Amino acid sequence: MSSSGLPARVARTFVFRDNEYEVTSTVEDGQLIVQVEEKITADQWKNSFAPKHIEELTRKTGNFKQFPVFVNMLHSAILNSSDCVSLDLLTYTDLETLRNQKLGLTPGISPGRKSSQLEAKRYLILTYTVEFDRLVLS
Repeated sequence: MSSSGLPARVARTFVFRDNEYEVTSTVEDGQLIVQVEEKITADQWKNSFAPKHIEELTRKTGNFKQFPVFVNMLHSAILNSSDCVSLDLLTYTDLETLRNQKLGLTPGISPGRKSSQLEAKRYLILTYTVEFDRLVLS
């Protein structure tokens, strides 16, 4: 446990789009450190986040969470200990597709060329769903 009472480190293997990734979350010196490593290629994505940044990010989503709550949600998703939180790993192209769908734009090639830096980025998405908020009709 860290000094804040949060687990210091959690990790688990996930399969996103038929590829295996190790997702690790560490709380160190008051910072959240998230690392994702693709198992086959050993490609890694890593970043650290200050509590203020996490809280501002959650505020922008319209669902503000204090840093310890967010970390607990992330750790629950990694440990698969709650049905309310889940993780997904998206590429820049995946995000653009979601944005276009939200705006009602026709899927297709986005104008302009994407830089290799954008294509190399990965976005770990934490989704929080409470009962009755998500409706699926078939």
